[in-house]
Amino acid sequence: MTINQGERPGNRRTGTKTRRRQPIEEDAMLTDARCYLEGEWTMDHVKERSLHLRNHPLFALTSDAGKAGSRLIINVEGVTTIDAAGCQLLTVWLSCLEFFGVHPALENAPETLLEAARRMGFDYTIQQYLGEK
Repeated sequence: MTINQGERPGNRRTGTKTRRRQPIEEDAMLTDARCYLEGEWTMDHVKERSLHLRNHPLFALTSDAGKAGSRLIINVEGVTTIDAAGCQLLTVWLSCLEFFGVHPALENAPETLLEAARRMGFDYTIQQYLGEK
């Protein structure tokens, strides 16, 4: 998982420019942070994914004022496979972010992720985080 304030790292094929990643400081106020999720979100990988999500820099901010009004844009286009365990982990993480005052928004959700969420009954939960929030 990559945390980046600003643009996504450049694409070598298209030659897009990138901005340097800036570390998130403890007393910083976030406005728009970006997060990129990728890989398999299945029962076999839930433990690894949950450790990454639990150690997200937004949870390290000590001040609630630093989190209030923050928005985390989560790009999920790199998620290749997701099952019920992965959907559950993702929705719980999104809820935790909201609980801590961060407004998450999913972007670039692949059709495979949306279809899997529909099949497993997570479609309403996932849909509420799609797009601008």
